[in-house]
Amino acid sequence: MLKRNSPAKLKTLSATLHCYIIVLLMLMTVRTARGEYFRHLTLDDGLSQPSVMAIAQDRLGRMWLGTREGVNVYDGVGITSYKGWITYGQDEDKIWIGNEVSSIVSDSIGNIFIMIDSDIVKYDLAGDRFSRFTNTGNIRALGAYGGEVAYVVGDSVFVKNPCDDTTRLTCIVPTAKYITHLAVDSRNYYAATYGGLLVIDRRTRSSRILLQGTEIYSSFVSRDGTLWITTLNRGLFRYRPEDTEPLSVSMPTPPEGVAGASQCRHAIEDHKGKIWYGSFSGLFCYDPANGETRHIKIPMNIGGLTHPSVFGMHCDRRGNLWIGTYYGGVNYFSPDNDRFLNFNYDDFIPENLSRSFVKDMVVDRNGLLWFATDGAGVGCLDRKWNIVAHLFTHNTDKSLRQNNIRCLEYDSVGNRLFIGTHLGGLSVYDIDRRSVTNLIDAPQYQNVPGNVIHKLKVHDGNLFIASRAGLSWMDLSSGTIRRVNAGLAPTIFDIDRDGNIYCISSHRVYRTADPTETNAATTVITRLDRRIFPTQVCATDKGVLVTTLGNGILYCPYDDSPVEYINTTNSRLPDDYCYAISRGRENEVYVTTENNVVKLNMENRSIQSVCFSDFFPESHIINECALLSLADGDILVGSTKGITRLNGNSFSKSAVTSNTPCIYFSRLLLQNKDVAAGDGTGIIELALPYSDHIVLPPDCNDFCIVVGVSDYLATTSAPNIEYRMDGIDAHWLTASGNEVRYRDLPSGSYRLHARYQNGQEISIGVTVNTPWYNSWWAWLIYFAITVAIGLFIIQKTLATTRLRRSLKKEKAERAQIEKLNQEKFVFFSNVSHEFQ
Repeated sequence: MLKRNSPAKLKTLSATLHCYIIVLLMLMTVRTARGEYFRHLTLDDGLSQPSVMAIAQDRLGRMWLGTREGVNVYDGVGITSYKGWITYGQDEDKIWIGNEVSSIVSDSIGNIFIMIDSDIVKYDLAGDRFSRFTNTGNIRALGAYGGEVAYVVGDSVFVKNPCDDTTRLTCIVPTAKYITHLAVDSRNYYAATYGGLLVIDRRTRSSRILLQGTEIYSSFVSRDGTLWITTLNRGLFRYRPEDTEPLSVSMPTPPEGVAGASQCRHAIEDHKGKIWYGSFSGLFCYDPANGETRHIKIPMNIGGLTHPSVFGMHCDRRGNLWIGTYYGGVNYFSPDNDRFLNFNYDDFIPENLSRSFVKDMVVDRNGLLWFATDGAGVGCLDRKWNIVAHLFTHNTDKSLRQNNIRCLEYDSVGNRLFIGTHLGGLSVYDIDRRSVTNLIDAPQYQNVPGNVIHKLKVHDGNLFIASRAGLSWMDLSSGTIRRVNAGLAPTIFDIDRDGNIYCISSHRVYRTADPTETNAATTVITRLDRRIFPTQVCATDKGVLVTTLGNGILYCPYDDSPVEYINTTNSRLPDDYCYAISRGRENEVYVTTENNVVKLNMENRSIQSVCFSDFFPESHIINECALLSLADGDILVGSTKGITRLNGNSFSKSAVTSNTPCIYFSRLLLQNKDVAAGDGTGIIELALPYSDHIVLPPDCNDFCIVVGVSDYLATTSAPNIEYRMDGIDAHWLTASGNEVRYRDLPSGSYRLHARYQNGQEISIGVTVNTPWYNSWWAWLIYFAITVAIGLFIIQKTLATTRLRRSLKKEKAERAQIEKLNQEKFVFFSNVSHEFQ
């Protein structure tokens, strides 16, 4: 049996306990969270201004963000900003989008109405253009219910016709000091004023005031018919049809040293019936089921709100909450489940210890989580994520010999924690007795396993150890250690259910059967290229998986089939730099990369991922960070800042509603310039999401189509868009940044297809016009000109030939005449001589 160190002296024990108490008091204040970790859209992402006062969602799923300097549209890929004077159409009509946006609603056919600078601007969703809806400068409030748009101008309430833009006067607003908000339901209009909530019966036109004398900011009616009222100094009120007066249900408590929590702004209902409302001091959640109010207090550096003062709020169709802040842009997250739980211990590590990353984790039989760090020893968290133990070096008889922990393993039979260190050897912590045994202090353990421990694994009553001294195993009942007779010195290994060890040494993957036997048989499964750098090994039922730096994942089947590579080229693996790997409950394994946690199903090779860096930008996953799959399906991820627990449902595919597209063609760019509907080019006549066909000029065959994704957080996977052009692409291609680009596309008609990771597919026709010089009539002209030139050349040649023949004949005739004349001259000369 392993021996425990002798009891320490009373003075030393007292000092030790005192040290533990100080550390525990420091660490018990560790921050934990329930899951409200936000993504952010700020000025860096393209917002026109950081104060987001109003938020809405259009029929395509795009988010409209109203600021104090114009309106912004977010399509899941990027932000399009509109402010000041904008030009639309081929006539270059100008319209003032303005500055202060206070409300955004939509009508029954999907058009957007925006209250800007005390007037209303309309956005035609299908026509993709803005127009002035009112021009009075006296709009006091704007609201909507079921697609019916209502607004207050002066002392009157007008309602827009659902079929066109005509309006009708519906009632008169009694004298009110200042209207801050208008809510509508099937029964009433609710006008929030600084003197109470004015309720106007839509049928009888009668009115009454609730909370008279109270400054009301806004109100809304939840799905069960309850009226919720936010006030500027008295918190949240609830008013049910059977109530005589509104009831104060939530008076938020401000953070310590901060005032203004009672100054409440907008409120919304999530898909579970909880009421979320914002205040000067942050975001609050009221649960009507138990009457409890929570203040969301996640620090910004680990995913909290970018600014505490909350204004605009919206719950989108998939249940994600959008929170607009006064100076921090917009924050959004999914409250449907506690997707993430984060433990950040960095600020609470004693000053004499290193701030390090989490290298390994195990869970004991009592549900306690033990985690190893590379410089701060070993910590222990209970089920509520409170620190309950901390093992490190502090010069006592019961301390570790080294704070640089490389690995952990748990013995459930003996309730012991085995701790592998760098240069401190193997240590054993008896959890029941709270005592540490450092094996390196005993002579029989100094050489084997030695002082540097790489990996530990318990199987069938034995502890297998990979160390600098080689591969060995310990009989947990006797404490004796023997070498595995393989002559290998691996740093990584794994054990399958049958007890076979799989390890990597000298760029070979080895299997050792019956490793505790004297003549354990070791065989080579495969040889690895020297350019492959393995990080971890995982033995599954049908083969061995090897994660690598730069080459993705290698799969070595047990049936001697060829090695399979799973990488970014042939799969949806988000990164070829893969670090840790852990078996799940069924056929899946989990893998960490630099920015993602990946779920890989080995049966069908499907891959889903959670973008870790989107939620925890200050926490980084690096090589050797821990990864642990729990029995309940959740996953623990070690990082440079602590530990994050991911709900297993985080990897589930999102549900796509039948009336809302998850994916759509959002923008068309030619030469990096946006193409708008009706801009005179004739490329698209309707907004791109509503167009079935685009016609490109012959000189614009280089184009980019941006694919919008409205599935913002229902799945935390980074959007994975694939596309294919009929007649051009033989296989599906992956869109980089959701952009589909084609260059030098030949003239002709095509069909572009795009699909999302949930299987939804869309398509659009693409025609690249033939240039005039390549059209049929141009070729007819070319032919006619060619024929004409040919005929001209032939005619010219014939004429030249005839002329030459004529000249030649004329020359011959002249020569003949000359010859005759010469003969005549000779004849007469001879006759003359004869007469003489």
